[in-house]
Amino acid sequence: MKMIKAVGAVLALAITPGCASLFNNGNITNGNNCVNHTLSHTGTEQTIISSWFNLSLFPISDRTEFYLEGTAYFNKSVNYNKDYHVELAYVMMPNEGGPVYKPVPINLALVTDRKTEEFSFRFAIDHSGFNLRVRNLDPAVITIDPRIYQDFLYRYIVIPSSLFNSLTIDWDNYDEVAAALNL
Repeated sequence: MKMIKAVGAVLALAITPGCASLFNNGNITNGNNCVNHTLSHTGTEQTIISSWFNLSLFPISDRTEFYLEGTAYFNKSVNYNKDYHVELAYVMMPNEGGPVYKPVPINLALVTDRKTEEFSFRFAIDHSGFNLRVRNLDPAVITIDPRIYQDFLYRYIVIPSSLFNSLTIDWDNYDEVAAALNL
């Protein structure tokens, strides 16, 4: 019986064409993205998909490191069980041939002032919002120019683990993720 409920929940999400809700910073608005709430034996399962958004990154310095940090706050608290959900994030970077999509966390090599520098992008999602931290992986570099990332856009996706495990796609390939989740 439990298996039937889980399969039914996944099937309901898979066959719902172009769900008409979008979860964006705590606001539900109409759009082509899905927010689906299903009930299973594990409690409330929900899919939360943000629109693409820009983050302002601010320099943070503590005793051990220097990094840039930005947060997209939810307008209201978002609660889901991290034991039964998978959190994904993607960065969209402008490129002459069209945007490039990469999963986060990631290490990116970028050309800055005629030299290549490698940066670490890490994210966290909690009840208050989406947080991104960017650090330069070269320990000799003390500062990071936030303008390097000003044109990057970000998207987070929270899906039930059952859905994540049932889809046989490359979760690092944003085109496959977008097709599978009807984004």
